[in-house]
Amino acid sequence: MTKPLSKPYGDNGDQICPEEMVIYHVPNVKVGSTNDLKTRLRKQHLTLADVEVLFTVPANSATHNHIWRMEKMNARMLGLPSEHEGNRLAVNRVRVGKLGASRKYTVTNIETGRSFDVTGAGAFERTHELGQGELSQAANHRHNRKHIILNGKKHVVEYAEGTD
Repeated sequence: MTKPLSKPYGDNGDQICPEEMVIYHVPNVKVGSTNDLKTRLRKQHLTLADVEVLFTVPANSATHNHIWRMEKMNARMLGLPSEHEGNRLAVNRVRVGKLGASRKYTVTNIETGRSFDVTGAGAFERTHELGQGELSQAANHRHNRKHIILNGKKHVVEYAEGTD
């Protein structure tokens, strides 16, 4: 008897995915999924020429578990290893609680001093064509990134007051 592709429904992965997801194939290596292919490939030292986009899953059309199962099924069909259950559960843990919560940031234009708050960092980064995690890197004093560029202007980023 074969094992099921995923645990039964009912965990945090059963939340509807609010973002479009790309299921991609790195030939002879892996099948993966991401909501930001450009950033994912850069982090893996790959280019678009190195991967095959298998398909996209429209926003709000599947749960995170369904997307994980699609990724796993495509890996199996291509004769590649699939992620183990522990990876799926780790991702689900990150999605909830403090670890998965989006921080609030204050972004300040260096020239004008005008500030605004940002919640939903991932959506903000995609809208403004920033890389994934650029807000948190600029806000974190341990990173070398000191600012972000919005509309050609430098902005500093700080964690907004009242966030941990």
